[in-house]
Amino acid sequence: MTNWDNAIAAVATALLESLWQGAALAGAAWLVLMLLERRSAALRHTIGMAFLLAIAMAPIVTFFRSLGAPVSAGPTVASDMLGAIPSILLAWIWGAGVVWKLIRLASGWRAFRRLEARSFELLPMEWQGRVAQLRHRFGIARSVDVRLVTDVLACSARLVRPVIWLPASLLTSMAPEHIEAILAHELAHIRRLDWLWNGLQCAVETLLFYHPGVWWLSARIRHERENACDDLAVQICGDPILVAEALGALETMRPPAFVLSSQGGSLMKRVSRLLTPIGKPPARWMFALTAVALIGTGTALALQSGSATADTAPRWWQLRGDATQLSATVGNEQRQYVRWHDGSGQSHERYVVNGKPMPIDTTARRWIANARIAPLSPIPALPPVPAPPPPPAMTDAPAYQAAVAALRSDPAVRAALGTPTTIRLDGPSRITTDTAKLTLAVQGAKGTIRLHAIREAREGGWRFETIAAGEGR
Repeated sequence: MTNWDNAIAAVATALLESLWQGAALAGAAWLVLMLLERRSAALRHTIGMAFLLAIAMAPIVTFFRSLGAPVSAGPTVASDMLGAIPSILLAWIWGAGVVWKLIRLASGWRAFRRLEARSFELLPMEWQGRVAQLRHRFGIARSVDVRLVTDVLACSARLVRPVIWLPASLLTSMAPEHIEAILAHELAHIRRLDWLWNGLQCAVETLLFYHPGVWWLSARIRHERENACDDLAVQICGDPILVAEALGALETMRPPAFVLSSQGGSLMKRVSRLLTPIGKPPARWMFALTAVALIGTGTALALQSGSATADTAPRWWQLRGDATQLSATVGNEQRQYVRWHDGSGQSHERYVVNGKPMPIDTTARRWIANARIAPLSPIPALPPVPAPPPPPAMTDAPAYQAAVAALRSDPAVRAALGTPTTIRLDGPSRITTDTAKLTLAVQGAKGTIRLHAIREAREGGWRFETIAAGEGR
């Protein structure tokens, strides 16, 4: 058996073992979160993330353990299932699912990058002062960029240089105290570093896309994340009814995939939670049941990870130095031999025929002596995932090209500048399906001017308005 075959078998074993490992950890998470219903949403979010990362680590540990011990010490659920399902087929199905999830993530990342590239306006000075006050009250030392963009939802993103997007109509369509509550919610995401936790969550969802326990726990974590931000917003604003009213005004909005928004989670449940007193604490028997479940889960995972003893199968960290293995088909027999040293330096060896451990007798010794024993070689690394292509530039848009062509032939522009020699974007610009407004700098033989190129309808003509000094910035 080659190293690549060992890697494929280890992947298949890890995937099958993760089914019961994830189910056990998800069940334990359900009990613990139910007992913490009267505690803070931030604590439940932390506990949920811990269980989610534990679910992700379990198959990784199983993979490396199986990689170091390619032949199992005895029959297991995974080995029995692998007898009916080829390892290569299971690994390819999992790989195809991971690629599908990566494509979806790449699509969301491109949508986020397009959002960052859009033209925007800054908040009025009075609102910039309010944002600075809120940021100070949250204890956020980093600068936070707040942008007004048309046709966008209230959301936040980025870890190092955080940014908040607000719809341009928000300042005129909502009461100031509601706008401040929405800003407080988005600043809470930034204060809690939710961009990082959301990224880790997306990584786990990509690798364990097939597991229902991950689906449930991931949805619960996102719900508690929004609850925790609501709680912080209430602490800053001082009125849960005010925050609930602000959330109700955003009921029908939905954010892009790679941003954190006040519209996340089940919105009406969050509004109800803010307005409803906390219920009764769980009964004592629930604490006992949770303790039993956690002890049982930990014991099962410990027994599973320690099922291979030093005398039957090597661990991956033991296969070092002069550790060697041999695999070959002799007639109708699949023979495998492995020799390794444990942590104390004691030598061990194992001989398996058709999946069954066999004593190393004279015949086995003769086969081992005549066979080629090669040192273990590293498993080849998986190819890197290519980065998504950059979004198209605005200067490549057909509307921009049409505006440039109309500008070069416009009599008034030619009279003022002569034949335009250089045309470039020079300020906020927007192109939609039906309309366009571009800020351009035009240079000709007689000088340079800045102007707006405006088209009111898809098939309408262009009109040009010269920008006075200080205008349009």
